[in-house]
Amino acid sequence: MFHQERIVIGITGGSASGKTLIAHKIAKFLEEKNKEVTLVSQDHFYKSVSHGTDISTYNFDDPNALDLDELHQAVSILKYGRNVLIPTYNFKIHQRDGQQEIKTARIIIVEGIFVFNNSRLRDLFDLKIFVDASSEVRLLRRIERDIAERGRDISSIKKQYLAFVKPAYRTYIKSTKQYADITIPNEGDETLVGVKLVNDFLLNTINSTKIEIMTQ
Repeated sequence: MFHQERIVIGITGGSASGKTLIAHKIAKFLEEKNKEVTLVSQDHFYKSVSHGTDISTYNFDDPNALDLDELHQAVSILKYGRNVLIPTYNFKIHQRDGQQEIKTARIIIVEGIFVFNNSRLRDLFDLKIFVDASSEVRLLRRIERDIAERGRDISSIKKQYLAFVKPAYRTYIKSTKQYADITIPNEGDETLVGVKLVNDFLLNTINSTKIEIMTQ
């Protein structure tokens, strides 16, 4: 049991498991209840890729592809009540191309595939959520997303998935499920149940003067 003014939620899971969608569902619910929410995506903290690199051979699914220490610093600043500048990342050119200001809020949601891998970052989270989906579902979603949003073709997506994404899930991500307070299956009606559970908990927490988190 502890008292604080801000709640930081970490959401992780495999690539294309639905982390971002669920983060936005939670944020939308809270905003409709007139609660202040800010969202931070791990994706802004990718390192720029050298010009001329064959993207199909570049491993985005390795923690070293990101600056997780920089993400930790940004979330720390938000948690303790200050706005922060974070990078903007362009996935079509695979470069950081500017900065944007993120405002602190009562609820801070941080999502990404590696947000549980960095212990200092993980320790900032008051609630940790793992989004679970089968490899087949995640692959289909990734194909749809990368074609629509990142200008990729199916051949390069499949090559990258088999070489990096699938092994990374086994090596880095699957084991972080042990840190989760809540696991949300994201393949059907169970998703709505899981999101409702989180929303009800957060609403009750915000409306109370004390925060009580049950950890494993």
